[in-house]
Amino acid sequence: MLSGNAALKKHKGTMVLPAVALYRALTASGADAVDLLNAYGDAMGRRFAGIVHCITSVPGVSGLIWRHVDSIMDRMSGENLGYQRRIVSEPPEMFGVDILSCPYHELARKLGNEKAVLCICRMDKAYMQGFHRIRYERTTAVSEGAECCDYRLRFDPEKK
Repeated sequence: MLSGNAALKKHKGTMVLPAVALYRALTASGADAVDLLNAYGDAMGRRFAGIVHCITSVPGVSGLIWRHVDSIMDRMSGENLGYQRRIVSEPPEMFGVDILSCPYHELARKLGNEKAVLCICRMDKAYMQGFHRIRYERTTAVSEGAECCDYRLRFDPEKK
């Protein structure tokens, strides 16, 4: 499955395969795999948020990121990585993108354990809160059964 898609093999398999393996092992042991993996995703996301905040608190870094937010998002969630997306707004007011199909979710679904990627989604949602001067909002996720993951980013000079 991974051998036919180099981007998926390199970028997505490294996160999805361990999540699916953990999900299966936890389920086999009788544990609540979803709750445990989600708690892990939340905790790791908070740790990463601290790192993101430190980096983006350096004077000028948030502005630099905001000036290039469209190309950064393209590198992180572009169609060349297996995402299907729709741009709903562009800077300067807001950068909004709807992820219609996520390769993390698709791989986990093909492996029969799509709930295993919820921890990745939760980690993503938590660490994105760490940006200094960039507000992030996501209210829906494909992995939670929604039509899309609705990423909304806004530059806010007052956000600490």
